[in-house]
Amino acid sequence: MRLFANERVRVNRIIGDYFEETSDDLTNPDMRWQTGDIYLSSSQVYVLAPSEDTLFIGIPRNSILFEAHVISEKPGKKTIQDGMKAMSWMFENTDCLKIEAYVPGCNNMARALAVRCGMEFEGVSKKSFLKNGELHNMNIYGIQKEAWLCQQQ
Repeated sequence: MRLFANERVRVNRIIGDYFEETSDDLTNPDMRWQTGDIYLSSSQVYVLAPSEDTLFIGIPRNSILFEAHVISEKPGKKTIQDGMKAMSWMFENTDCLKIEAYVPGCNNMARALAVRCGMEFEGVSKKSFLKNGELHNMNIYGIQKEAWLCQQQ
């Protein structure tokens, strides 16, 4: 499921399309079409393609905790299935014991995706995301491997 260097164009396109919606006001706009290259060049970051339309980015926060991003060119029910497929892969094939998502309070679609993928609300990082000149809270959603395995049974 892991992508390789020959997928750079596709990865940069998908992330670039998603970039404007999810980046904060002070993120350098030149990064829009380069973020995929940065992720793909890191041996620590997992860039997975659970389907042709969806990417899962797993960024390590420590040896067992990964921050997740699910990005789809065609958001919908299949995106949820793709996110869950990638989370299963992470729990089965890496040392990952927990996956978290940091969701801006202004992004209801991302919140719904996190919840539908099985994550639970865990807390708030207050006023930590600047979008359109307004500060928003970042809501933290997460799931531990044990809870994931119980949900899958």
